[in-house]
Amino acid sequence: MTAPTATRSTTGRFVDTNVLLYAVSHDPEEEDKAERANDILAATDLALSVQVPQEFYVQATRASRRDPLTHSQAVKLVESFLVGLLVAALLA
Repeated sequence: MTAPTATRSTTGRFVDTNVLLYAVSHDPEEEDKAERANDILAATDLALSVQVPQEFYVQATRASRRDPLTHSQAVKLVESFLVGLLVAALLA
């Protein structure tokens, strides 16, 4: 007979690239969306797929964006998103 094992079930809400893009937007026309995106990102049950940080970087730095980020800014934000989610996962 084997001993029962404890399992921990965690559920997370996947964050779309657009949430990250709105969160860093300084476009006055996206002010409400930016506020909502930051409210979403304040949650502790979030998850990112592998492609979201990549898509965020590409879209956030494209020259045709109204408020493009520099390479350095985008990299720092991607790192902060990943670290924040990792810390939240470890604390869950």
